[in-house]
Amino acid sequence: MLLAINVIILGCLFLLLVFEEWRYRQFRHRFLSVREHLLSIVHQLRSPLTSLRKYGHMLQERELGPLSVAQVEALSRMDGAREEMMEGLNRFLSASKLEEGSISVHPVEVRVREAIDAALQSISVYVVERRLDISVQGDRRLSLVIDPLLLHGILDELLQNAAVYTPVEGSVDVSFSRKGSKLEITIRDTGIGISDEERPHVFEKFYRGDRARAMYAGNGLGLYFARQFAGTLGGTLSFVSRVDRGTTFTLVFPLRTR
Repeated sequence: MLLAINVIILGCLFLLLVFEEWRYRQFRHRFLSVREHLLSIVHQLRSPLTSLRKYGHMLQERELGPLSVAQVEALSRMDGAREEMMEGLNRFLSASKLEEGSISVHPVEVRVREAIDAALQSISVYVVERRLDISVQGDRRLSLVIDPLLLHGILDELLQNAAVYTPVEGSVDVSFSRKGSKLEITIRDTGIGISDEERPHVFEKFYRGDRARAMYAGNGLGLYFARQFAGTLGGTLSFVSRVDRGTTFTLVFPLRTR
């Protein structure tokens, strides 16, 4: 009798394991299907954005007729928004490849100040709306051999976090300098800061603190991918923070030749 009971129990456990395995496979199949659809949409969006760039350039060059100063300014802003969307789509594709373990890196020589200035363009709306004081300090001649797309993704995420979590008339200070054989970039804000309880989870996928959720509708993936990208590029990303005093993120990359 005891043997029969043990056999039944083991049989039930086996069936439970089989059922859980089936559930896992079904979930994975649905997840991969959704992911493939998303990647397809991203690729489809890139084509019309490229066309918008072409026609926008034609308008700015006045190939289709004269424009007023206000129209040229509006076109410039539209082009900036289009570039930001294109870069966001490219980062999504890079993040997808990172998750697959198949991301490729294409290093070129990049002027650090120019990379920072380009990323600052993506937060210009927040800067104007919140009347933020932005400062950038560092030697304009400093360059870095790195993948520009991944670097922009990191800087864009860190600067956006600094902007959206910094109250009106706060400040965001960016500095970069050479430290021996490494390049260090710091982004310091006067924002809401990060509590002791939240700090161990900041780089976790989908994690968002209570105060952060109340201020901005994010998805909790930005800092996760920023750190992953930094590691892919051979660098590190760390931070220090005090509640209501602000946060400082520090990027460190090795200086190397191509």
